[in-house]
Amino acid sequence: MKGWFDAFRSDGGPTLYAYSNRTPVTGDVQMVAVCVVFFAIFLAFLLIFPGVRKESNPFSTHYNDTPHRTFYLSRKQVATKR
Repeated sequence: MKGWFDAFRSDGGPTLYAYSNRTPVTGDVQMVAVCVVFFAIFLAFLLIFPGVRKESNPFSTHYNDTPHRTFYLSRKQVATKR
């Protein structure tokens, strides 16, 4: 009886490669490395480009954001009431 994973196997045993160096995915690793490098450069471009054009960057955070300012003002009011 033949099953899903019986292709290219003799007597139901595991697939044996003809070479002693069994590295069937070396090409894919190189392609993934190229894609990661390209994506990193592209992401850096997206983060830097708005600053070059003197526009605000939607991904940047500043110290004077609302949560920080609210915490600072609430601490200041508590200190003045004492």
